Amino acid sequence: MNNGISRAASTIAFLIIMAALSLLGPTDLRAQCPTVCPPTPDCHYDAWSGPEQTSFVICVGGRPCFVTVQYCYRRACGVFNDIAITCMVFSDPSCASGYTMAQLSDLAVSAAFNHRKDVGDTNYAAIPDCPDFTVNWRVYAASCWLNQSGNLYPCAGSGQCFATYKVCRDMVVVGCNDVPQLRIKATKQSVIASGNCPQWNSESTPCLEWCN
Repeated sequence: MNNGISRAASTIAFLIIMAALSLLGPTDLRAQCPTVCPPTPDCHYDAWSGPEQTSFVICVGGRPCFVTVQYCYRRACGVFNDIAITCMVFSDPSCASGYTMAQLSDLAVSAAFNHRKDVGDTNYAAIPDCPDFTVNWRVYAASCWLNQSGNLYPCAGSGQCFATYKVCRDMVVVGCNDVPQLRIKATKQSVIASGNCPQWNSESTPCLEWCN
């Protein structure tokens, strides 16, 4: 009974956050991010779909910050569920400094996986509760990223990071909300290919590594 009440509370909290997102309006990335999906890393007959957009919330200094993610997706070789993250935009440029690139990459991937499940993608229906997990999940993204006025884009000359993820459902805190919600959680498991990452871009700004 308590478990049912807890999950009902988490569902209500999640709906409140989604309502807040819709009122604020997610950033439209189409004019700011790549308009096409990246090349397929393997299983070349299985093309990417998208790009799609979704948003998630992080908490910086006790205030919520909204992050809009652009991604592509595909079912590869009949086995893998692949996501390609192509860019991220923050509602406040200062928010990007509150998290490491490793934290942001896991949050962006989790947001993309949750979005696929929320829109009814059947490949995302049978995900076990943590600590059990499944491993047929892969993520493709630029090896290094540039923080440009609060927007994260691939650095010029960057290679591609290709990694496997372990995925499960867990009660997680979203943004500044104290009530945990049952959501998909993705954690990097192993790197298939790390790709080239230039230390600096043309604006002499350090690039942030995705694969680390």
